[in-house]
Amino acid sequence: MFSNIIMKNLLIIFLSLSFYTQAQNFPKFGVDSLLEIAAWNTEWFGDSTNGPSDEIAQFNHIVKLIKTVDIDIWSLEEVSNQQTFTNMMNQLSSYSASISTFNQTQKMAILWKNNLFDKIKEEHILTSYYNDFAGRPPLMTTLRYKKGDLDTLYVISVHLKANTGTTSQKQDAYLKRKNAANFLKLYLEAVLIDKKYIVLGDWNDRLDYTIFDGTSASPFKGLIDANYFFTSKTLADKGRKTYYTGSVIDHILVSDSLNKFYIDGSIDVFDNANVYLPGFSYSTSDHYPVFASYKFFNQKPTQTDTSMSSMIELKSNSFEIFPNPSSNNISIINQMNIPFSLSIFNLSGQEIIEETVLANGEKVINLSSLRNGMYIIKSQTKDGFLKIQRFVKGE
Repeated sequence: MFSNIIMKNLLIIFLSLSFYTQAQNFPKFGVDSLLEIAAWNTEWFGDSTNGPSDEIAQFNHIVKLIKTVDIDIWSLEEVSNQQTFTNMMNQLSSYSASISTFNQTQKMAILWKNNLFDKIKEEHILTSYYNDFAGRPPLMTTLRYKKGDLDTLYVISVHLKANTGTTSQKQDAYLKRKNAANFLKLYLEAVLIDKKYIVLGDWNDRLDYTIFDGTSASPFKGLIDANYFFTSKTLADKGRKTYYTGSVIDHILVSDSLNKFYIDGSIDVFDNANVYLPGFSYSTSDHYPVFASYKFFNQKPTQTDTSMSSMIELKSNSFEIFPNPSSNNISIINQMNIPFSLSIFNLSGQEIIEETVLANGEKVINLSSLRNGMYIIKSQTKDGFLKIQRFVKGE
């Protein structure tokens, strides 16, 4: 009996180490010249009675993912144990963090790169509407960019009411999400109207319609109708998902002043995490990180900035990569009336392919010389505007 217990414990340790070894293969998403922001629900992180059953494996995977993908600003949701969070931050020396102070178990946290930002302030906002925010009022951290021209970012982490329970409970949750979004809209317009802000996290619903009944309007319709920019909208349009059995319910919303720096097409979700860590959805989190890139550092665009005309053209026409993933060739279709240069980099930053795509042309690129994995495509017009997309070379 005693030997069986020992063998069982050794097996658990072995499996945990095996998962951690596989997690070494997480890809790097961050690009040094760009501001990268991400939202991720870490599923009851640190709670021994909820979420993934192996707390050690979950901890190791989350630490390794944050270290490896190299994002500048994170919003984490469902951080459920203060000591576990402290232990995580002790291993993430390049980051600082703020964490929710409310009593609700599932807290939000905001992480930022130490070399890029200083914290000015952290606070909970809209606390008078505590109930509509499911006991989790938004956490706002004000950051000051350290390098070049000083600039301030207001980062707001949200975790709205989930669609769970009976039909009446789900309807109540839907109304709470709707109320919370409307209160948030009022706050943005009253307090942050001329500021650069980011609102990101687990919104627990879709942008095109509600998951409550599949037909009613999204609870965020008030924000959408007022032309607030959800970077994550295109993910839903493409049929992607941020929840492993659902759709896109984790979102990134940015102010108009920050949207000017958005790298068109850079929004992505790590929904193929199971390729790099089999069983990710069960061992680590049932949500996938969603992230986007901004040409924010030392960039002050004006109406006379020539790169802005290219940005507008790329947004309205852009270019397409297909198929993605691909095992043999990818086609780059340029739907613009201007050519652009194209470079493919591996995740170590090494340029491995360089091509020019003619105006209104198509370029077929053979991938046979590349190993399976994720790659980054960077494109640049003559005006210097950069767009980033990612593709996967696979079987």
